[in-house]
Amino acid sequence: MATKKHLNTTNARVPEQLKQMIDLQKRKICPFCRKHFEENHREPILREGKNWLVTKNDYPYDGAKIHLLLVYKKHIDSFDKVSMSGIEELLDHIKWANKKFKIPGASFIMRFGDHNYTGATITHLHAHIVSGHKQKKNSEAIRSSIGFK
Repeated sequence: MATKKHLNTTNARVPEQLKQMIDLQKRKICPFCRKHFEENHREPILREGKNWLVTKNDYPYDGAKIHLLLVYKKHIDSFDKVSMSGIEELLDHIKWANKKFKIPGASFIMRFGDHNYTGATITHLHAHIVSGHKQKKNSEAIRSSIGFK
């Protein structure tokens, strides 16, 4: 399911992402729901458990060396709906990703609830693991929206 309620085109970061989101709204599809995931996501699923799947982000943040998505397979919008076993599985996926990609440092970002408060493009519970490059004298920070002032 995807409606304007679940997809916020205002928060799209790149034109290709906006175009895809408009198409998804017309088709009323949530790209993160498991039954629609592979047909609407370019990157393959790298790992899948009972509750979560792990993939690379189709639209990584500018400057990210690694940008993984951890997507809850069932369409929910809030972390409080995840069982303890689902939380344990999420932690296992994070540990796996750190080892698999030899991540020296990263940020873990999870936005939940109404995208009008979070800056997310999709209201379907998911998290990001974002790792950039080692900081140098003139390095710029990777930017991500986490809400509004």
